[in-house]
Amino acid sequence: MARRHVEMEGALARLLATPCATQFGALALLRHLRWHIQHDGITDAAVLARASDLALYLRLDFPATEPACAPLVPALRLLSGLGEAIAALSLICGGLVVIGLATLA
Repeated sequence: MARRHVEMEGALARLLATPCATQFGALALLRHLRWHIQHDGITDAAVLARASDLALYLRLDFPATEPACAPLVPALRLLSGLGEAIAALSLICGGLVVIGLATLA
């Protein structure tokens, strides 16, 4: 029994030390850690610190439970994406206007 506990501790340490290659991987690990924090009552400082670091990297809040505004998050992300798209289109159109004016002279 003690050997299995030591193996699990080692696997957890390796998981927490492994860097995430993508934002999707970071989000998946954060969701995994949040699930274990909620359902297993994990209070280990290393797990909580890693989850907090991932949340900061992803620019998310880190409550152990889902926030009350969780249903609004997809709508806010859509609005954020639309704002970025409008900004990109305005830069492109502005560049086209400047190039058009420069070629007229």
